[in-house]
Amino acid sequence: KTKCERCDGTGQTYTLSGWCACDTCCGAGYLGQDDPVDGGDHINIYSKGATALGRALSNFSAHRILTLDGEFASIEGYWYWLGCTADGDRVALRRAVGWEAKALGRKLRAADWGRTPDFKLRIVAAMTVKLILYPTLCRDLAASILPFRHYYVYGGKQVEPKEGAWIIETLEHLRRVVKG
Repeated sequence: KTKCERCDGTGQTYTLSGWCACDTCCGAGYLGQDDPVDGGDHINIYSKGATALGRALSNFSAHRILTLDGEFASIEGYWYWLGCTADGDRVALRRAVGWEAKALGRKLRAADWGRTPDFKLRIVAAMTVKLILYPTLCRDLAASILPFRHYYVYGGKQVEPKEGAWIIETLEHLRRVVKG
């Protein structure tokens, strides 16, 4: 196969019409590797992912959201805020993003994976609101074609959290919705 001149075979070039999805490489797996490649045959929803879309869809991203519980600087901050019980201590989670939100949430002894009955419902609502508040992100999601995955990379190895499957299912559902 021939490399695409627009994206050099990575599928990561953003154009005015969306992410490169040409048949030459991006839609047909040009990279030719046996191992899955972020941006080549899937999009990793991860703050350190290879694609801008994967990083933006991550809960770590600094995208202000409005929820039934008020305003938050990131979904990650909201995630841990929902897991905390002490109102006074969790206020800082409203402004926290990325690793800061995770570290603060853990310091406040919030569970990494919510345990309240409506936790998932509130996070799904926050993910939906994020797309409404950021039309460019919504457009990029609609233009994407590669399947989503969620994993961390530690020492060159992919570690996929078992509890996170519902996040990917939610993003795939939201993509179907915005595509129409």
